[in-house]
Amino acid sequence: MAATVRERLEHILDATANIRTLLAEKSIDSLRTEPVTRAALERFIEIISEASRHVPSELKAKHPQIAWIDIANIGNRLRHGYDMVDERILWDIYAFDIDALDQAVTRMQDET
Repeated sequence: MAATVRERLEHILDATANIRTLLAEKSIDSLRTEPVTRAALERFIEIISEASRHVPSELKAKHPQIAWIDIANIGNRLRHGYDMVDERILWDIYAFDIDALDQAVTRMQDET
């Protein structure tokens, strides 16, 4: 059975929480020197990307501050261009984008 929109939103929130746990006490250097940390971060971002693809566009349109197209595209980049993804991009997602995404997704849950 396919996941509901609410479940997809919960998947996003779970992944962002896992990213915070994973990277607490870490630095960008961890992504360069700890391949398991990098792989886990990439997987959590892939989950966010895939889950976002199943959120209706009309719901996403209510939250234009989130770069939904970029979120969808990063999953493809991680799957197909994995060897060309700079760790700075991954770190910046954690450092600058996760909080806003969490806030938007939490509001979206209230809207569904």
